[in-house]
Amino acid sequence: ALSGFYEGTFLKMDVDECPDSADDAAIQALPTLCVMVPSEGKWEVIARAVGANRRDWENLVATHSMPRQADSRSSNEYNESEKDK
Repeated sequence: ALSGFYEGTFLKMDVDECPDSADDAAIQALPTLCVMVPSEGKWEVIARAVGANRRDWENLVATHSMPRQADSRSSNEYNESEKDK
């Protein structure tokens, strides 16, 4: 999972159980990955990837996060470990 390779908090939300949060994030299709930052006491979506394209998700997370320092594996090792999933 990307959360093992990048800093940040990764959350999974069930839009049926949290419809107000889904509306706040303007989620209109599933799956959707949102990058959110705090802004004026609320969370603001600054980037998103819609659909199940693994490369889009990897690029989004890599663009908006830092690699974990404690994990010495490279992104190539991530790609190899995730190849069959």
